[in-house]
Amino acid sequence: PLYNGGARYAELKQSRVKIAQERLKVEQVASRVERQVRGRVDEIRVDLTALEAARRGAALAKKAQANAETLYTLGAATPLDVIDANLALFLADIENVRVSLQLEQARLGLMYVLGDFPPDDMGSSGNGLPTKEPAK
Repeated sequence: PLYNGGARYAELKQSRVKIAQERLKVEQVASRVERQVRGRVDEIRVDLTALEAARRGAALAKKAQANAETLYTLGAATPLDVIDANLALFLADIENVRVSLQLEQARLGLMYVLGDFPPDDMGSSGNGLPTKEPAK
């Protein structure tokens, strides 16, 4: 019929509302992804700074440990001083490894957010989750 009581106008208006809703959803997703990417990039920057500080701390602990051993051989330090220096070096090395791991986790998080997560070679489906092997 030529005129159907405004049903076409109502359908057109309803379609426009649905399009606007979907555009809003797309904008929200884009905004959320942008926030996630920015957060991951900021996290990487912080972790890089922490890694540099951990490396400097490990270098200082290594020098302190060498100095303690030298002083011990000269008789100016006790075995406890050497043990403390060795412990400080050990803890600095652990901190260095911990911060390195944290940095790698932040990098992987960024890759995941960007959709560039590498598939592993251990039967993964490409999304970082293992696939179920059929029971034999």
